[in-house]
Amino acid sequence: MGLQDVTGKRGSADKLLEGAETAITEMGIEDASHLLAIVTDNPNIMKVFHKNFVKLYPWIIALACWAHQLNTLDGEIY
Repeated sequence: MGLQDVTGKRGSADKLLEGAETAITEMGIEDASHLLAIVTDNPNIMKVFHKNFVKLYPWIIALACWAHQLNTLDGEIY
């Protein structure tokens, strides 16, 4: 969505949501009306971010990246 300097900042679902909302505002998108879906990797922090984002914007489809899931599965197998 947008680029922000997050050097030295600890990640949390709330910080990600704040960053997403900032990026949406900076791009001039009113109320995320032009977004259809968000795709991220799938650790617990992203699951909470998906849940919180969809609460704000219920039409958004929140997906986990299949490539990240495949990579995690490969790591568990090998």
